[in-house]
Amino acid sequence: MWSEEMRKRINSLWDMDSYDIYGMSELYGQCTAVECHLHEGLHVWEDHYLIEVVDPKTGEPLEPEEEGVLVVTPLTHDAMPLIRYWTNDITKLLDATSCDCGRTMRRIARIKGRADDMLIINGVNVFPQAIELVVLSQPWASPHYQIVVEREGELDRLYVYVEANRKMDEKEKEHLAEKLKHQLRETIMVTPRVTILDPGQLPRQEGGKAKRVIDKRRI
Repeated sequence: MWSEEMRKRINSLWDMDSYDIYGMSELYGQCTAVECHLHEGLHVWEDHYLIEVVDPKTGEPLEPEEEGVLVVTPLTHDAMPLIRYWTNDITKLLDATSCDCGRTMRRIARIKGRADDMLIINGVNVFPQAIELVVLSQPWASPHYQIVVEREGELDRLYVYVEANRKMDEKEKEHLAEKLKHQLRETIMVTPRVTILDPGQLPRQEGGKAKRVIDKRRI
């Protein structure tokens, strides 16, 4: 799963136009929904799938533009029928009934995250992808960042570590960290503690990637 900022970086790097395609093996690996060239939501193949977006707590269907869990019923498979399969993916039905591309199939928004990936920090629901969106919008930031949640006394603390794409002095790091902290607070409604690191400082996993999310409250 990628954020819109990550998509922009890939498109720019490779001089290409990338598309979101949604599907899963439980739905027999077929493409359940896909973007058109306008990138204004994913068109659902409604002749094969009945989709709903439901409240994650009550299971009740939600209105268009209300975020919830995507529930899918395949209509054309009979070897292993699934009824209202709970995907755990967070999205919403788009209100518009048609797209300027000419297709009339219903559309869903890009997947925001998974219900089990969501962090609850001092009672506020925070999706890591929302943090990535802000981090990667910074011209000085590399794609390597880490989100750490700890419990200090009775409160949760959110730490965001971001590798810069160049060397900086400490004064510049402090200035940019403060600016990023305010941008994140406006987006996720939680005030993080932001630290900017030099290139290569975050520990890498196999494959060269930094581990994105560490919730120490669960360790």
